[in-house]
Amino acid sequence: MKLSSSILARIAGALGDKVAGRESLQAQDLALPASISPIITLLGPFGIRVQASAPVNARESFLFGAAQIQAPSSAAVIVPLGSLGRGAWRLFFSFCSWSDFQMTPTGQFNYMRLFDTIGAFEVRLIRTFPVTNVPQYGQLQFDVVLAEDGWACQGIAGATIAAQNMVCDFAVVAQRLL
Repeated sequence: MKLSSSILARIAGALGDKVAGRESLQAQDLALPASISPIITLLGPFGIRVQASAPVNARESFLFGAAQIQAPSSAAVIVPLGSLGRGAWRLFFSFCSWSDFQMTPTGQFNYMRLFDTIGAFEVRLIRTFPVTNVPQYGQLQFDVVLAEDGWACQGIAGATIAAQNMVCDFAVVAQRLL
């Protein structure tokens, strides 16, 4: 297995020189013998920027969050949280919701999903059902390799009827695996 100097240079640049009194990190090719079976997870660095909108076909690590307030008599809303470019990713989803009404769990109401925008296929990840004045929470982390661009991270805030209020808060931490 060989790690190229460009990957090592990115890691060194992200970490910086953390040890005082030592020579700076030197980015060189690293070769591991075939007798060693390494398990290495290298995470891409987060850019230093604030994003006002969800990234599209992201190639680098990103953080994004959004909230949806559902007033009485509101239709369901799809909240875009970013779309991912092909490659290896470590994804962390966080979701919470609150409502002032209760509902019999008859199907998916509030949830987060990965959505294939090309094939219109979805993977529902975290869901909650309205329970009067009881906050609902859920988190999920997993690694995935995507073969195609365009997988969308989305939050779904369910519909409300008269005199029903609801708040949904969604967050995604997408770390590119190098």
